[in-house]
Amino acid sequence: MEQLPSPNAASPNELLEPASWTCGEAHVPYFGEEDELALRAQAEALAELCAKQAAQLECLEQELVKVQANDSRLQQELLEARAQSERERLEYDAKLDQMARLQARLLGENEQLFAELECAVQRIEALKREMHALEERRAEGREADGGTTPPAPAQPVRPARLSRAPSRKGLGAATATVGAARGPRLLMGEPVVRAACPSGGGVRVASLAGPPREGPC
Repeated sequence: MEQLPSPNAASPNELLEPASWTCGEAHVPYFGEEDELALRAQAEALAELCAKQAAQLECLEQELVKVQANDSRLQQELLEARAQSERERLEYDAKLDQMARLQARLLGENEQLFAELECAVQRIEALKREMHALEERRAEGREADGGTTPPAPAQPVRPARLSRAPSRKGLGAATATVGAARGPRLLMGEPVVRAACPSGGGVRVASLAGPPREGPC
């Protein structure tokens, strides 16, 4: 049969509470030796916990300093990267502008060269037409002269061979003869070609601007 607790028995809370004694009006708790040991153990545990928390806080502060330093470094690197990117953009724009000007200049020179080439082609065609007309006039001149035998091809005039000690008289006579034959033609600005006559009696003087004519050697 279960026994009921006695009304005068101490409650569990009263057993845990330290004993106390009255000093005048103040109620002073009284700690026993066991309670003092328990308090010391709790104080040591709290001190150890505080030390651990302080160590962790110090580590966190160091990590925060490292993170802040890293953040500052990254921010500085970002600013440098932005500045470098801006410089590269300016250089790229300058090079692009330079290339555009160079391309425009080359296109202008190319168009000018094409225009000069067209003018050269036109001049060549005009010279061909003039040469063709000159050949036709020569053929008409030969037909007008009534010559059946075509003239000998033009040959360059070979200079006369002189002896080692030529006389001044002979040299002057030869020079005067050649000058008399060439002088009028050269003064008129007309190109002259000398060729041997088929008859053998003289020299045929051929002019590029008219029919061939005979003249003295």
